[in-house]
Amino acid sequence: MTMQEPIEVGDPVTLVDGEEERDFRVMYEFENNGTRYFALVPEEQVHDEEQDVYLFRLEEDGSLAPVEDEDEFNAAWQVIEDAYHTLADEGMFDDEDDAGEDEEAGR
Repeated sequence: MTMQEPIEVGDPVTLVDGEEERDFRVMYEFENNGTRYFALVPEEQVHDEEQDVYLFRLEEDGSLAPVEDEDEFNAAWQVIEDAYHTLADEGMFDDEDDAGEDEEAGR
């Protein structure tokens, strides 16, 4: 996929592989070791509790390429995990249902 315009978190992206098109949503964008990465989720899973996440690297020609090298994938995935844990530590993922259960347990 060649990027015509800069893409941002939340943007829809259509990737073409041969004759097959697949719609994704950009869930996370980051840089690691001088390379820009995008974490994409299939559009049909955006609101699901569990999602398949695909990592793509921005190539010099502006195209997105899947991260297939295991070491590169693991290093990039660690950036995502670190960001997730930082946000979780800050309470960004507190579930309202959990809060209600905590209140009921305190009665």
